[in-house]
Amino acid sequence: MRSHDCTPVSFPQLPPTFQHPLWRAWDLAADICISQLPALIKNPKIFQPNPFFGDQLTAFEIWLEFAAQKDKTPPEQLPIVLQVLLSKQHRLKALQLLSQFLDLGSWAVNYALSVGIFPYVLKLLQSPVPELRSILVSIWTKILALDPSCKQDLLKDSGHVHFSTNLTSPNVTVDQRTKSIFILTTLVRDFRQGQAACLNHGLITACLRLFSDSNAEVRRWSILCVAKLWEDYNEAKWVAIRENAHEKLCSLLTDPSAEVRTAAIYALGTFIGGAGDNEDRQQIETNIALTLFVVTADMSTMARRELIISLTRLIFARTEEFLDAVIEMSKEELKLVNEFEARKRDKRRLLSTSSPGLRSNSKPGLHGGTSVCSSIWKVILSFRYDPFPSCSSLAKKLVQCVFSKVADILTVSIQDDVSLQPLLSHVQRRAFDQQPSTPSQSRKKNALLSPLRVSRRSSGNLNSSLDPAIPSVTKIEFEQETFPSHFFDWSFDRFTKPKSQEVDQTSPEVMECDWRLRRQTKFHDEIQNCKETASRYKFDTQVSLMNDSETEVVALAKFHPTEPLCVVADDKNRISVWNWEESAKVNSFSNQNGSNTRISSLCLANTQSQFLVLVGSSNGIIRVWRDVSEKPKLVSAWRALSDSSSPTHSRRSGLIFDWNQANGHLITAGNAPIIRIWDVERELSIQDVPTGTETTCVTSLSHQPGSSTNSLLVAGCGDGSLKLFDVRMSQKNGVTAVLDGHRGWILGTPTPQGNIHTIASGDTSGEVKFWDCRATKSPRATFSVHRGEMTSFALHDYSDIFCTGTQNQKIRLASSKDGKEINSIRYHDGLILGQRIGPVSCLAFHPYKLLLAAGATDSIISMYRPSQCT
Repeated sequence: MRSHDCTPVSFPQLPPTFQHPLWRAWDLAADICISQLPALIKNPKIFQPNPFFGDQLTAFEIWLEFAAQKDKTPPEQLPIVLQVLLSKQHRLKALQLLSQFLDLGSWAVNYALSVGIFPYVLKLLQSPVPELRSILVSIWTKILALDPSCKQDLLKDSGHVHFSTNLTSPNVTVDQRTKSIFILTTLVRDFRQGQAACLNHGLITACLRLFSDSNAEVRRWSILCVAKLWEDYNEAKWVAIRENAHEKLCSLLTDPSAEVRTAAIYALGTFIGGAGDNEDRQQIETNIALTLFVVTADMSTMARRELIISLTRLIFARTEEFLDAVIEMSKEELKLVNEFEARKRDKRRLLSTSSPGLRSNSKPGLHGGTSVCSSIWKVILSFRYDPFPSCSSLAKKLVQCVFSKVADILTVSIQDDVSLQPLLSHVQRRAFDQQPSTPSQSRKKNALLSPLRVSRRSSGNLNSSLDPAIPSVTKIEFEQETFPSHFFDWSFDRFTKPKSQEVDQTSPEVMECDWRLRRQTKFHDEIQNCKETASRYKFDTQVSLMNDSETEVVALAKFHPTEPLCVVADDKNRISVWNWEESAKVNSFSNQNGSNTRISSLCLANTQSQFLVLVGSSNGIIRVWRDVSEKPKLVSAWRALSDSSSPTHSRRSGLIFDWNQANGHLITAGNAPIIRIWDVERELSIQDVPTGTETTCVTSLSHQPGSSTNSLLVAGCGDGSLKLFDVRMSQKNGVTAVLDGHRGWILGTPTPQGNIHTIASGDTSGEVKFWDCRATKSPRATFSVHRGEMTSFALHDYSDIFCTGTQNQKIRLASSKDGKEINSIRYHDGLILGQRIGPVSCLAFHPYKLLLAAGATDSIISMYRPSQCT
């Protein structure tokens, strides 16, 4: 047109195209066609199709393979690939390449939609070719994940029928079925026409069949699909009731997958609401709420948080009934506080006058009726003390919201009834969770005083309707939207992200893991080579001396197997990370366990990659930390074991655990009469083994390393007994053998990696015994190491060396073969030459090296090794 002095004009203005690179491709295609003309004139049968489209697909494939991850500039061939979709000859390959292109992420999807991909893939849904249908599922997954508005056009062409067939077809892969459910879920999400169409097509029935699918992702998305289908849609809820969908969902609350359990909680939460005056629906919702209580003990923080949100749905569905229950419970709580105040004024002894009702309650807010609303309120109040911050903060926000609403109601009612003034003050203080200082008399360590002590802190001054000490806090709106669930959006985001590529074997992460493995293998080979002579080496060189000013007592210590790091915990809640080569503290942080609790267990997990620190506290809670050398982050926290120790046993061990890296199991015990085994990867309690320790507690725990089944457990008890458990046996007969002979508290029962049939045990009386787990009638050897009280015991995994420490400021190293002393340590070397070591509080050997860490009650950590190994 320019050659004819014409200037093309468009609105909006198009970019110049007369110099586009595709013109060169056009010229080449035209040249190829014209070059065949002389031969075709002579023999028309030798015509060859133009390879233009095939060449463009090849160019696009090369771009995807080599340039896509580095260059996000849209490829020139994409518009031509869309044209190729019209050709049956190249359609399959074009769709495959298009699917790979959309896997690059949101920018690729946006660009493909901008060049007009939508009508092509919509029309191809009608294709009967199975190969095309499977690829179209992946393409539509990416489109709807990035642009859900396309679901309206998809529904017009009855696209839901095409994807619904993939839910029941036996010839569909797991990935294709999961993506089909995702597409249907997007179709019914916040779209009433889509909900109605899918409900009429029997989507609920199809999804219910998939609840028992072997794949966790299929189960999760089938649950989320029905959740979105009946959300705010009563017709779908009635269909689900006829299909017993709510009962099937309740059975999934104990599913092996944490994501499936959370999805079930989310779906049950969306089912609640809209019952109106229908008693059948109300009863079903009540049963759902009561069934959800099983999740309170779930290891998954995601599931526990979703439980709180699901319970809020019932609160807002029955607002009047629930607020009445909270008011009645607050009245009873206030009555108990007033009774306590009266008893104080009369100076009567609490133990002789307290009623049975006072003894039965343990926390404020847990008093009151036994209605469903009261039970829900008790659960929510207990979640304020959840060990994971996101769960506890959400529960506190909900409690404040409810108490503020109750306070608003009482403020109106107080105009007609002045007697409600003390109750209003009490509720206002509970709304802001204000806890004034406790009077000195209530500080006495009396178990019966604990509920009243906390109630007093919560109530404060009951003689004023509004205490000026109550802080000003932003009012929380009393509505469901204040407590949104993020689980569905979190699950949805998986499909919006670029498809993960194969692991690059040269990446820094892979290289680091490989380095750790090679270093660990090197250490293992070195200790195996000197295993026979190691028991003759004296630990006479102090390689490190570290004084932790932030702690008083060094209670626990663990070495990292491949890095020069030692993780140390005190007897309260402080964790420190030390570089023992440089005698320098790397980091220090709080474990966040509550007051009157202490750290009772410590171990390192996943040491071949980014290692985690598992910390157990005496109240039965485990916290998992990562990045402890830099900025510690709490990964997970849960109550692993309830503190149910017998009152006849005054000394308690707290939570004791043992980590099995081979199968990812965490074995926990302590004051409760059971050993509970957790599958950490699945975030699930998988087995409880009775210990028969009703009158004592488990003080140490270990598993048999290196065995194929990892089934043998060894538990040391406070009464001096050792118990062997085989987890493969029935739960009623878990104890396979009882090893007697110790007279004191068992300090440790290590089972060395280098000799899996050996069990070592040491007690506070100063005796060390070695057992063979295949012959448990009597110990293989018994050594009387100390006359005084022994406080620590450690055994090297690969060398025949054990170590003991005492309160009398002495460390003794000896051979595990004959018990002969190798050397003893009484004094420090180096900076404080000649100073006596403190009372020994903990001992730990390096997993491979001949290196010993010793902690003392004077906050000093010392490291020792033989001079031959320096």
